[in-house]
Amino acid sequence: MDGLNKLSAFISWIASIPTEVWVGFGGVLLTAVLTAITSAHFAGREFRKQRRSEAIAVALKVSLIANDFAEKHRAYQDARNKHKAHNDPRRPFWSFIGVKAGRHERITIEPNELLVFIEAREYEIVRQLAVLDMRHKAVCDALNEFADLKRELRSRMTGPTSIGDHVLNIADVFDEPTQIILVQMGALSQSTADLLPTFSAEALALCSSITPALRRHLKDNKIPFFAKPPS
Repeated sequence: MDGLNKLSAFISWIASIPTEVWVGFGGVLLTAVLTAITSAHFAGREFRKQRRSEAIAVALKVSLIANDFAEKHRAYQDARNKHKAHNDPRRPFWSFIGVKAGRHERITIEPNELLVFIEAREYEIVRQLAVLDMRHKAVCDALNEFADLKRELRSRMTGPTSIGDHVLNIADVFDEPTQIILVQMGALSQSTADLLPTFSAEALALCSSITPALRRHLKDNKIPFFAKPPS
């Protein structure tokens, strides 16, 4: 029985009590009990509202991460397509990957935001949320490191070695520090490209499963389904 039903049952019980019982100490006691139950009911309602807000905030974060993965996956797929179409062995795959002006900012899922799913005993969702949080950090860190390496590479190259965002004469750079940068960039770009399809698909699946779980737990069918990443 929830707080509202308990309160209704108590009010019905009070209505059945003879008037004389309300005289003296009995009336004071009953009034105190009624006040306590009413306070507990409204406190419980506020707690549920807070939990609902926290749950929706987590669902929104998952949606944002899913959209971010999808966007990054499309960018890498576009770079791969351009690389294949160009068909120039002097132009490595990573040279077609653009670098954004700012940093890739991680979206963090805080430990306390998992409580509502633990309460709902949705332990698989809890695990997936923790994995999603770590994956988004790893991808953002990798892309930021790639951008730093690409800027470092550009600073080492002299003469007419680049057009737009594409480095041309990679094969002409032989000094050891630069070669190390090239290896790192190749490894980062390839590993990121390999992981993004799985990360994107699984983030979208998690995004789709959260709302039904929250609706069951909170008994609230008004919890929205968040927009899926565009196809």
